[in-house]
Amino acid sequence: MDNGIVIRLVGEAMRNYLLFLLVVGFVFVTACSDDKKASILVEKEPIQLTEQYSGDVEGFAIKYKSGQLTIAGYILMPKQMKKDAPVVVFNHGGVLDSGAITKSMLEKLAYWPSEGYILLASQYRGVAGSEGEFSFGDGEVTDVLNLLKVVPEIEGADEDNIFMYGLSRGGMVTYQAIKRGANIKAAASVAGISDLVSGYNQAPSSFKYFLYERLGFLKGNLDSYKARSAVYWADKIDVPMLLIHAKHDPVIPIDQTKRLAKMLEAEQKQVKLRIYDSKYHTLSDQIDNYLAEVKTWFEQYGQS
Repeated sequence: MDNGIVIRLVGEAMRNYLLFLLVVGFVFVTACSDDKKASILVEKEPIQLTEQYSGDVEGFAIKYKSGQLTIAGYILMPKQMKKDAPVVVFNHGGVLDSGAITKSMLEKLAYWPSEGYILLASQYRGVAGSEGEFSFGDGEVTDVLNLLKVVPEIEGADEDNIFMYGLSRGGMVTYQAIKRGANIKAAASVAGISDLVSGYNQAPSSFKYFLYERLGFLKGNLDSYKARSAVYWADKIDVPMLLIHAKHDPVIPIDQTKRLAKMLEAEQKQVKLRIYDSKYHTLSDQIDNYLAEVKTWFEQYGQS
């Protein structure tokens, strides 16, 4: 065969091979790009708010992905959205379905969108329509961290102006989310659990049995209790922290929050302790007051 023909055939074969590699590379890059763009938010259904904020706030029941699980939650937004609206993530308290977010709770949370914020809240795994098994101080923290990934999918949300607060067990979840790297500007805890070790020893028999079922006896599982207790890793709380507690809290002793405040101060963290003269664990008689105080705290550290 003529050498020129051989050279031409080899050249064509090389061009075809290079073209094949380019096509395969393009398909691979496109597939990777599509995978990165896969939506975390998988369902969004309007809900009706009925009380004082219904004219200013729109709400949505959502489902979003947390690993292999689909988790239920809520988004509340101002009806008149402004560009770059700040975001608040709320972490609820309670255990099992007793702590699930209810319609009456949503009415109170509507305070935030009435003030120009977008509010996100997770029901956590194993609760109120979420997939998976109930988790205490572990899997639900993952659910909250994955909820933060929904923010870029909300038109008008300011990804650089996110805040978080939690109530009771939700305070514990907030501390853990911060320890695990939640990208937020500031946080608050209302009646938050910060010391399960002392809490186990002080708890009534019913809650002590709950802790035993979830974490085992304190004596043989001290590491699990400490992992859920911010007083043992206050150095990991690296965002400005507002601590609110009822003076006469009958459920979570105020000493837990006082101890955490002292440890944060010792670590030279930005912290403020506010004690309300209340006998109610969730400060149900002080909701308007503490919400306004949390908002002021967030404004202090947010981007204008």
